[in-house]
Amino acid sequence: MKGFFEHLDHSRLMEFLSIRIAAPKISRLVVKFLKAGVMEEGGFFPSSEGAPQGGIISPLLANIYLRALSDENYNYYKTCEILNLNEETK
Repeated sequence: MKGFFEHLDHSRLMEFLSIRIAAPKISRLVVKFLKAGVMEEGGFFPSSEGAPQGGIISPLLANIYLRALSDENYNYYKTCEILNLNEETK
């Protein structure tokens, strides 16, 4: 989990978010939040991955991302389990 917030994949997150939220306005706001970048020592640094730490919506986005990955892993596990059962019955 180390570095999770710094390396959050924006495109995957938006894919997962579109499953749960159909409102385009919300999606646009989330994209703006993710692409906002960072101001350090008077310079602007755009962000192409990750979620701003300390951002008010970052924990929510992380939970959505982790839930979607958990669902994918569960579905993969169940599919493998079914295939193994089918192989054993032959």
